Amino acid sequence: MNTTPPAGQHRVPLSGQPPTTSQQPRSAGAPTVRTDGLDRLPPFLSVVEAGRILGLSRTTAYKLAHLFEVSDGAEGLPVIRLGRTFRVPRAAIIELASTGVHRPLGQ
Repeated sequence: MNTTPPAGQHRVPLSGQPPTTSQQPRSAGAPTVRTDGLDRLPPFLSVVEAGRILGLSRTTAYKLAHLFEVSDGAEGLPVIRLGRTFRVPRAAIIELASTGVHRPLGQ
């Protein structure tokens, strides 16, 4: 089974077990979590809130947020920086939860 994400997308390292899978069919190699109600989330979430939705510990979520920043958006948990605070866009959570991958910035 090929677990390489499509061109222009990167699998987010989730260290350890993948998130709880939904009962919906999914593409090969793309772990998914339930997306029910994600469209009702606020436009931006804290790293801790996003991590909780994705089944990540607080420490792992922040490590992935920092990885996103230092890799210029190529890896990690998609975030924007507001001053000293990271925020995770709802759209990034929905994409990660439904596909298991995110597109680098600008793609």
